[in-house]
Amino acid sequence: TFFSAASKCFATDVAMKVLIVEDERLAAQRLQHLLKEYDASVEVVGICESIAESVQFLQQQPPPDLLLLDINLGTKKDGIDLAFEVQERFGTPIIFLTANSDPATVNRAKGIHPLAFLVKPFSQNDLFSAIEIGWNNYNKNLNIVLDKPKYIILKVGRIFEKINIESILYLKNDQNYMDVFLNSG
Repeated sequence: TFFSAASKCFATDVAMKVLIVEDERLAAQRLQHLLKEYDASVEVVGICESIAESVQFLQQQPPPDLLLLDINLGTKKDGIDLAFEVQERFGTPIIFLTANSDPATVNRAKGIHPLAFLVKPFSQNDLFSAIEIGWNNYNKNLNIVLDKPKYIILKVGRIFEKINIESILYLKNDQNYMDVFLNSG
């Protein structure tokens, strides 16, 4: 397995944790900036430039809520190899970012069941759409697969909020919107 390397990654305490694994520093910084613009509650907990750094980060920190993962990391093992290990150990959802959209790469990536597969260069709207649709599908599937999910993630305005399932009293659907009534009022 990958989990035996040294790290230079950094971490912070946030509401919705996103780890960026990207070997191009400027691309990683751009992603971090886009995420800040996207939603104030979505923050980058780490930027890793290699598989080794990513592995060490994941060993030392609680698993992130989302992994933005470049496929080509400049080594024999790539982001898809890392993704298999991450999903096996942590179940962390993944959005692939890559310039490689050849059939072989796409077929390998499909085995991960990523939230999205974004081909570089992608726009801000592409990234935001991938996160929105990916999270929606992930939460839907999470509720189907798990016997008793602990929380759901809902978008409230421009902010994502984790809501403990047990704190929900009832839901009221109003066409495009949903009211969530909690035990706490």
